[in-house]
Amino acid sequence: MSSRIVYLIAAIMALTVGYACWCRAPLIWDGAYQFDWTLESQYPYAYLTRFHTLIIWWPTVWASKFTCNVMVLQSIYGLPFLLAPIVGLLVSWWLVKDHCPAAIIWVVFGVAISTLPGQIFVINDSIFQQHLFWPLFVSLFVPLTWPKRIVVAALAIFQFVHPIGVPLLLGGAIAAAGVAIVDRTRRKSLLIGAAIMLALCALAVAKIEITSRIPQWRDTYAEQQATWENARTQWRTGVLPVLGGLRWMWAAAAIAFIEPFIRRRTALAGTALRVIALACAGYGAVQWCYLVRGAETGEEVYWTGAIDYRRWIAPIAFPFFAFLAGEFFHNAWRRSKPDAQAPAPAPPATQRRSERAPLGILLASIFALYLGMQCTSWRHDVSRLMMEVNDYPSVVVPLLDRELEWTWSTPLTHWATGNCVVALEGKTPAKVFLDPPTERLFCGEPLPNERSSSDPKTGKLDPRCPYYPYAPTSPPGSQGWFDFRPLLAKLAKEPPPTRPRRAENVP
Repeated sequence: MSSRIVYLIAAIMALTVGYACWCRAPLIWDGAYQFDWTLESQYPYAYLTRFHTLIIWWPTVWASKFTCNVMVLQSIYGLPFLLAPIVGLLVSWWLVKDHCPAAIIWVVFGVAISTLPGQIFVINDSIFQQHLFWPLFVSLFVPLTWPKRIVVAALAIFQFVHPIGVPLLLGGAIAAAGVAIVDRTRRKSLLIGAAIMLALCALAVAKIEITSRIPQWRDTYAEQQATWENARTQWRTGVLPVLGGLRWMWAAAAIAFIEPFIRRRTALAGTALRVIALACAGYGAVQWCYLVRGAETGEEVYWTGAIDYRRWIAPIAFPFFAFLAGEFFHNAWRRSKPDAQAPAPAPPATQRRSERAPLGILLASIFALYLGMQCTSWRHDVSRLMMEVNDYPSVVVPLLDRELEWTWSTPLTHWATGNCVVALEGKTPAKVFLDPPTERLFCGEPLPNERSSSDPKTGKLDPRCPYYPYAPTSPPGSQGWFDFRPLLAKLAKEPPPTRPRRAENVP
């Protein structure tokens, strides 16, 4: 692989990132809630000890003080996550280009393919974390200068965000120790790298154990999700629909791994294997793209389970990590032979043969095509929803309105869809999209069996909304970003709405 090819791959992915921002992909699922919360509180949203958002979302807060353009703000909000695969790729290339440039293909598989079915869940922390782990994994097998060590150390901080860091760090330690068995020349540095990975893994385990004993930091949601029953359910909804395409991607990677061994014996067979690898990856992409059938065709959208794909990204990426370690293992084994010659340095980028370049470009193109199709489907659904919300006769748009029944077969089937509607309306929302209990709170009505109220005579409460940290009556500024006061004034003049009949087949 040459630098020109790697930069071309990064450029294809960067164009896809721009398109995803234009399609408002950062606001899908939990992203809308966390975006609204960040704007409303004027402080980055952070879930318990998952501290990465406290670092990467300050630009969103700062920008919100100068612009009310939601397209700009949600792009700034989503870019750190959408750029993570590109950062993982380019930093890995910086580390490996002078020592084993051919190994970068496994990083391309990792950042462009292994997480792709769930990449549409833009602000997910486990996917973000795995992208940034690739440079750490690569750094175990190559010599590092001090600037490179500093960058790798900075990226290592993010491995303490999500519990997925534990298997990733442990796997890196095992891989480095395995390569050290045959690599006599770098055995010491490999074992040191394995020890550092084990130490980081122990720190990650200690962080989980300590925080689980502190009530305000205990991640009860993660504990509830960490059951075999949930794992099976998420496999069925998130992985099983895309498993057919994944098999072909794994096959393409396996063929790319064995191709250099065959090429040394016969160039024709090597060429044939490269073509077969391209065909496997292409066929896998066709299977995936078949799943993205948007609402505009009137068919079911099969990628709605992508939100659950994140639970399985570590084992799904395991073959690509193994092939990268296997390539360094084989190179070290060849050097260890008694008749082996000293390895020649990697040729300059302008003189390199790029046998793996077509496969790398195809993988980046698959990333652009599949994620682009998902983003297009999301944009279509959101645009349709906003049109219907704007045309709705009342201020409050009931979640269970029969006219909105179509949303239940789309990614809009999520508790944060109301946040997405408010965000896209801008600083002064004109409508709110609420479920019945939240609507009662927003209208200042007590919930059933709720005794406390601000007015004992009327029994009404001050307007509240669990989606936001402050009351809807709060003015913008230090007490919030959105201004709900015009909406509440209009709502007070409306007669009590006649509830529409509940939509059928509602989950």
